Amino acid sequence: MATTPFKRAAVVLVAVVAAVSLATGCSSSSSKSSEAKYCDSWQKVVDSFNSLNGISITADGVKGLDTAVKDITAAAKNLASSADSLLKPKVQALQDSLTTLGDTLKSPQISTDYLDKLKSESQKVDDAWNDLVTTAKTSCPDVKASSV
Repeated sequence: MATTPFKRAAVVLVAVVAAVSLATGCSSSSSKSSEAKYCDSWQKVVDSFNSLNGISITADGVKGLDTAVKDITAAAKNLASSADSLLKPKVQALQDSLTTLGDTLKSPQISTDYLDKLKSESQKVDDAWNDLVTTAKTSCPDVKASSV
């Protein structure tokens, strides 16, 4: 089965969103309760991201992807509320990239320019995710997050 450019962009987007969301969830904290809150929030981001695996672009279309992005964005917002000063800018970068991607998904078009824009926005989500994973992975070792 051939993969269309749109489906590749959607898969990239999902991977980016998941990576960024996971990375923002946990940071070093002086108290166990703060660390637990970070890790719980991070786990929720991971769970939201994992729901992307069930999305079929051909069956669900952009609407299914848009819903998943909204769910991940909500989980990232919750994570941002528990993030420390080290993670806050990284979580904000993820939220910003997700917002931009979500806005683009709201106006789907059949054009090469649209697919290029999705690919570019997906890359920004990937970059933000990778940065968060690098920063946060030591604080919540039980929550598995990897770079994309």
